Amino acid sequence: MSFPNIPNVTPSIDINREDVINLLLASIAFEELGLAHIINAEAEKIQAVLGTLPESSVRAGSVADLIAINDSVNQTLKTVIKKEMLLQFKLEDILDIPTCQVSVIARLELPSQPGATQYRFFGNAQGTNQVSVEILVNENVVGSTTANVANNQFQAVLFVPVVPGQITIRVRSLDGDCEFERLVTSIPLIPAQ
Repeated sequence: MSFPNIPNVTPSIDINREDVINLLLASIAFEELGLAHIINAEAEKIQAVLGTLPESSVRAGSVADLIAINDSVNQTLKTVIKKEMLLQFKLEDILDIPTCQVSVIARLELPSQPGATQYRFFGNAQGTNQVSVEILVNENVVGSTTANVANNQFQAVLFVPVVPGQITIRVRSLDGDCEFERLVTSIPLIPAQ
């Protein structure tokens, strides 16, 4: 049995969401493979003391020895079962990871009007064709627009009022098959040229 080919993970990690999910699934597969080897070793231990393993000359000397081996195998298998339960939880958590995601990666300041600054927001969205982009000041929506997603990217132009308070950007999917919501409070500013 050969090992699967896993992407090269170096100190400068550059992997996407799909690669992360695949690496997590591969980690479960490796752990399952290790547990299979442990179970096989325990089976060979029993075969050896019973004398049914052809290449082994070890045999149990008494019934007490057989009971001791049985208790040892039983304890090891209990530990394997506990690990299997943890792997099941890990697998369920991985399968619950949404395949759709969004990020707002930059903003560009545009010519403004009195009392507001106009920005163009750039972002990435996967798994959706349209997003809603909202500006919130102190958790109240003060501006919103929709943006189409093409090649996993979108742009949205919004006026941001010049008012005191915490300004937040909320991006949501408008597709029923892909549900996400992302709040962003800090977005890099691209200098106007």
